[in-house]
Amino acid sequence: AVVDLVTGEVSFIKLPMNEMEKYLDSTKEYGIVSSYGHDEKLYIMCSNPNLVVEYDCNKGTFLFKKRT
Repeated sequence: AVVDLVTGEVSFIKLPMNEMEKYLDSTKEYGIVSSYGHDEKLYIMCSNPNLVVEYDCNKGTFLFKKRT
């Protein structure tokens, strides 16, 4: 969920699971464990220790960052 601090409006973002699955082990289940907002971006950490999802609030785009 994203809250506009000026208007109080709440919107929801759906993770693109078809894209995210490319970075996950399909034999395991994962969940979102933490998220952090900074400037115009949200950083979403899942229970996979090597993956962070970056969401750009202005562009509405996701970037998947996997430690190799």
